[in-house]
Amino acid sequence: MTTERPAHPVVPVLDEMIDAHEQLLMLFEEHKTAIRFANGAALDELGQREQAIFERIGTLDARRRSLMSVRGKSDPAMTVTQLSAASPEPARTQLAERARKLRELIARAQSAHVAIKAASESLLMHLRGVVQQVGARLSHAGTYGRDGAVRNTSQVMTGLDVQS
Repeated sequence: MTTERPAHPVVPVLDEMIDAHEQLLMLFEEHKTAIRFANGAALDELGQREQAIFERIGTLDARRRSLMSVRGKSDPAMTVTQLSAASPEPARTQLAERARKLRELIARAQSAHVAIKAASESLLMHLRGVVQQVGARLSHAGTYGRDGAVRNTSQVMTGLDVQS
């Protein structure tokens, strides 16, 4: 963010939270690309990196809650906006700026997460269709279930006489 001196102990924690959310948004973009190319190895690696950032955000949020105090009065349930409103300048401005930026990043991350979930479900449905088509081609009996999909409901025994 800026090089100003933090006017409240929670300001550096908010800066770290902003950084973590920006990193998460970059990973979400990579995630979308990996889904687009159905890159399973990249999806696995990205999932692990995203999990590490989620854990970092959780740790930072716990630290933020422990630092939420105004004039020596602590309130872990207080929001950054409430803390900003109750703080004197320059803490008020610093906290308000970080609260606005963090809200914006969280909203963007939620939106990106919804898009990734939809794309993941679409890829999953596509892969299920491919597996079903392969199964249909390989089905000896070619019987159909109630849902209209090919089901291998009975095993077909096949033998080959190699003696003759």
